[in-house]
Amino acid sequence: MTKIQENTETNLSADVLIIGGGIGGLTAALKIKELSPDASVLLVDKQTIGWGGKANKGAGVLWMLMPDQDIDAFVDFHVRSIGVFLNDQDLLYAMAKESYAAVKKLAEWGSRF
Repeated sequence: MTKIQENTETNLSADVLIIGGGIGGLTAALKIKELSPDASVLLVDKQTIGWGGKANKGAGVLWMLMPDQDIDAFVDFHVRSIGVFLNDQDLLYAMAKESYAAVKKLAEWGSRF
């Protein structure tokens, strides 16, 4: 068995640090590189890049609201039924409001849904 070497590098630097390699972190990294191609971006995650949702009740699904869907009803359902009133309701509302535009941007970048 090959012995795994411990990483002794403790000083890393980047122009931008992104914590979290789920859909949000990956989208942020892509957007930063789109706006500033020469910027160095360091993305760190607790486990595997690209598999967000490991610790939540969402099961890592990518959801979005269509422009004609009721954001208030969505937030109310999530706060009452899923988040057990622990959600940051303003942040949840903002995320729901921007979800369609975010998925459209990912499609422009070549993601298939």
